[in-house]
Amino acid sequence: MWFYKMRLSRTFTPDEIAEAIEQAEEHTPIAKADDVAAMLGLEYADRQRLHICTIGAVDMTKRRRAIERKVRKQEKDRINAAIKRRKDGAISREEYLAESLARARPWERLGISRRTYYRKLGTSSSPPPLKSLPHDGPVPKRDSNVRAVPQALAGAVIKLGAALADGIGGIDQLGPMGGKNRAA
Repeated sequence: MWFYKMRLSRTFTPDEIAEAIEQAEEHTPIAKADDVAAMLGLEYADRQRLHICTIGAVDMTKRRRAIERKVRKQEKDRINAAIKRRKDGAISREEYLAESLARARPWERLGISRRTYYRKLGTSSSPPPLKSLPHDGPVPKRDSNVRAVPQALAGAVIKLGAALADGIGGIDQLGPMGGKNRAA
């Protein structure tokens, strides 16, 4: 079948095909990589130095060679990634820390706290202070038991809720039995 699959230019007689099959069956298989290494006495260091990768090593198993190869590849990939990051503009941690404000501590020279310094720079992570909300009229008096809410704010919340419900086609809520109810 191999002769037919290879589409050789000449046709072979059944006797020639039978002879080829017989020779293939008599042919001894190629020795395994570790067996060849044992015949040659090839050690791992020599194998690496000569860049031999098809023959094993007498002092290291196939599994251990695979682990070593994986470690070398990880190290090479790590170095290549660092080179790429550096080319893209990244700086090392030591350089970053040498130039950082935290190391320079400029707030101490100004006599203010670190928190105040960053707040004045505008890079604070805290939210901006709340501003009072505008309202249309006077704030209703508070009852001792009830909190008063400005009417404009209450109206805005109701309008916002209605707009959201219209925009999404209703609000899904869980019903008493765990199923969903649609509220328009």
